[in-house]
Amino acid sequence: LEVLNNLALVLQDRAHQDDAELHARKAVALAPQNPVFLGTLARSLQLQGRIEESLDYYRQAIAHAADALGTYGNYLFVLNYDPDLSAEAIYQAYEEYDRRYGQPLRKTWRAHDNPPAARRRLKVGYVSPDFKNHSVQFFVEPLLANHDHAVVEVYAYADLPREDHLSRR
Repeated sequence: LEVLNNLALVLQDRAHQDDAELHARKAVALAPQNPVFLGTLARSLQLQGRIEESLDYYRQAIAHAADALGTYGNYLFVLNYDPDLSAEAIYQAYEEYDRRYGQPLRKTWRAHDNPPAARRRLKVGYVSPDFKNHSVQFFVEPLLANHDHAVVEVYAYADLPREDHLSRR
């Protein structure tokens, strides 16, 4: 079964979405409650733009997983592309994610060692593999440019194998 799932994943990465879906469906047919296989099928449908079907399989995967952190993150990503969902409904799904995965970790948070200083600039770092010639530039460049640089010291880290003209800038 894992071979079918792994083949589906490889086919997804090679942009053979119809074949990926076929193999993912075979894996799900043989193990219909396996959250990994359900998640792979959900991703196949997502990559084909079949958002409603994708969300249905993500929901099934989450329901059958003891710890669905990664799958739930993928589900949240796809929710943003459902034209029938309101912003409030999407926000509620993010709140549920926080309830499941964020709140239990809060008790492990440590206090900051450094004392707050009213005149010190806040240091904010952004990390992305998309700080390059990519659609993210249209969102992040205005964000970076419009920080109040007297108050915020901005850092951007490009997690890239190769730089291009935008990542160097």
